[in-house]
Amino acid sequence: MQTSVKVFVLCLILCISLVTALQFGAKFISLDQIISALMSMIDANTTASMTDTIITDIRLPRLIYSVLTGIGLSLVGLLMQTVTRNALADPYVLGVSSGASTGAVFAIIIHKELLIPALCGIFLMENLSVVMQVSYFKYTKRKFGEGRRIFLMAPLHHHFQKKGIPEPKIVTRFWIIGIILAVVTIVTLKIR
Repeated sequence: MQTSVKVFVLCLILCISLVTALQFGAKFISLDQIISALMSMIDANTTASMTDTIITDIRLPRLIYSVLTGIGLSLVGLLMQTVTRNALADPYVLGVSSGASTGAVFAIIIHKELLIPALCGIFLMENLSVVMQVSYFKYTKRKFGEGRRIFLMAPLHHHFQKKGIPEPKIVTRFWIIGIILAVVTIVTLKIR
């Protein structure tokens, strides 16, 4: 099957699932009610009915967020496959990816998206160290003719290894920091 046909079929499936998601909920909404609600968003002079409010204020924003989340998670999966230079899907990588996506979806469902960076502090720090290292190296190479580094080696745990700290000690410290961040995130979740 050609790529354009595959893309068309996938877009068609996406559209059908979007309309279905707008229809089903605590109250079933027919297709013509959905169309009239979407048209009432364009026309400012019409008064919004309860059905229009359900679609425009509740279901449509959640639908948009879920599509954007799916797009973001697929891009993260693509990036993960590219960074690990793994052309075929490795079960370990898929497990990490599905666990991360489950956590992200759970955080979005309970409206605590801002806690994700705190929970993923170590992983975020590792990723940011690579971004900082590469960006600074490219910047200094353009400005001074030779690239300079912030860390001895990126990601950050390799920097600590180059400083002479044994790898088991680094892993243990990162585990402790990760557990502390997880506990802080859960406590913050309970407080709110």
